[in-house]
Parts: sequence; C-alpha cells; structure tokens
Amino acid sequence: MSRDFELLQRLEREEVRPSIFLETTGRAPSSEKQGGAFRTARRATQATRPSTRISPIVRAELNRMILRTFLAEPSISSVMFTGVEAKEGAKWLAACTADVLAETCNARVCLVDADLGSPAIHRAYSVPNRNGLRMILSGECPIERAAIRISNNLWVIPAGVGSEGHGINYEIVRRAFYRIQQECEYLIVSGPECGSYQEIATFGAATEGAILVLDATNTRRASAQRAKSLLEAAQLKIMGSVMTCRREPIPEFLSAHI
Repeated sequence: MSRDFELLQRLEREEVRPSIFLETTGRAPSSEKQGGAFRTARRATQATRPSTRISPIVRAELNRMILRTFLAEPSISSVMFTGVEAKEGAKWLAACTADVLAETCNARVCLVDADLGSPAIHRAYSVPNRNGLRMILSGECPIERAAIRISNNLWVIPAGVGSEGHGINYEIVRRAFYRIQQECEYLIVSGPECGSYQEIATFGAATEGAILVLDATNTRRASAQRAKSLLEAAQLKIMGSVMTCRREPIPEFLSAHI
C-alpha cells in the first residue's frame, strides 16, 4: 500500500488528527513572466485573504508543502487540487495554498476555480463570480477581463457564469491554461470532486499533475484508492495526497457551502 494511504491508516489507529499532511515532490520556480494581460486585469477593492483565517499549525504545514513542491528541485508550476469525499476541504486548501505561495515568493500566482458546477473560490476571496473560466473556455471574454488582481503577484479567475450546455473540451482547456501560464509562474487549479471523472480528466491533463485531498474524518480508504486508480487510468500524474481534518475550524465562507 502506498504511503498516501498509510497516513490514513495511522490516523485511524492513533486517533491523531493533524491539520494537513503531504507526500509529494516538486521543482524550482520558472523564470519571471512579462504579465501583459494580467497587468490590465482589474484590482479587487475589498478582497479577503484566506490565509488570515488559518491557524499557525496549518500555515506551517502549508509552508512545508509549498517548499516541497513549488519551491523544491525539481518543482512543479501547475497543479490541480481535487477532493476525495473532502467537499469544502479541497477548495479551502487550494485557496490557502495560492494565498500563502504568493506571500512567500515574488513570482506571479494564479488561482483558477475549475469547479464550474459548484464554484466557491470567489467567496474565499470575496470577489464577484461574473466573468470567469466558463466564459474564457466559451470564448465570451478574454483572460484579462476574467482575472481579478488580489495583490501585486496574486490573481484569481473565478468559475464564472454562462451557458450550462457548453461542453468542456481538452484542447480548449489546454490552450486557456497555456495562456494563463504565459502570464504567471504558478497555476493552481481548484477542481471538482474526483467523482466528476470527465471534468477531472480534462482539467488535470492540462496541468502537470493532481494532488488528492482526503478528509481524515470522512474519506473512506476504498474511495481514496478508487480515486487514485481513476486518475492513473486517465494518465494523470498524482503529485501527492493531502489529509485535512474537519476538527480544525472551517472558515465561514466554506462551512456555509456544505
């Protein structure tokens, strides 16, 4: 059995519930981008920062995760977070990771909400959910109109609104993510739950890999193993797994979404 699920077994035996665990590797950051389109993106006037709502223990674990992925050797520059019966935990982790990463480095970071059916990232940062990824993929608006600048080096692209009937095409997603990565060093994608196989396979294939988010009190071992097998069947690289604990206080914007 992999180390990912040995963590889950150990927690069950010892009844220990740490905030976050990660088993992964990474690469060093890429060279600085020019940021032409992002330079013209609108600035959020009353945006909130998820990292201000986390405990010191969680922040320390996030910093360790970032050092072992985005700032390590070899590194990654794009990753998708997807939950396995984790619900709000995966979205919370993606939002906080982007926020802390932007705080700890001078590189440009873009967080994209790819959970088109159940968006939440816009609430994490208190920004509108009008223009977003859905309109980028359908050609209804360019990236600079969808991207919202949170700080000097952090942008958020919410899921957005639009036609529910517009299908998700891998080639369109790949081109959109490629354009975003021309503007920033790091792309963090908040994907839907791993059960949404088609969307996960499409968005994940357009990134360098996926991180599975497990809930220490909710995710069943069989579900985690099944999710791992599904991602491997779709030929998606699994960067690692993160275990969250729902005994940690859940930020209001996420608990309201459960």
